[in-house]
Amino acid sequence: MTNYRMPVHLSDFQRDMYIHLIDWKRRHLTDKSGHYAGHSYDAVLPEELKGKLPHLYKPIHQRFLDHQRTFHFKTHKFADHMASSQVACANLFLPIMVHPTTAPTILREKGSVRTYVQKSFQPGKPRKDQCQTSGRARAQAARAAPPAG
Repeated sequence: MTNYRMPVHLSDFQRDMYIHLIDWKRRHLTDKSGHYAGHSYDAVLPEELKGKLPHLYKPIHQRFLDHQRTFHFKTHKFADHMASSQVACANLFLPIMVHPTTAPTILREKGSVRTYVQKSFQPGKPRKDQCQTSGRARAQAARAAPPAG
């Protein structure tokens, strides 16, 4: 039986998800553990991988970095955890932005995702409703947003 260094107070779903993410990390990245608050955890990336986002889907890695520059947001301080919500969202939504015509086929809502992505995510033209990360980003979005009406 495989040993897992992870928190003990997890729901069944959380435990299963941790095991899945740890197994993926071991198969694709490393079997080294990372550390947090003086404890060793298998779901945390080891020091040599921290900040490199190796669990970010490779085809969208550069798009993620470009998106950060365009919309002025920082990598979350817990992005080095295999269960990072920021990395999970990027892995889910950035491929849809890169391939908006594929998403409707996958989601079986032909046209709706593509239309939303095309209208909402135009590089260099952030909209007010997209920028909720900083005052600077909100101000930039307000200047770029079309007039209401």
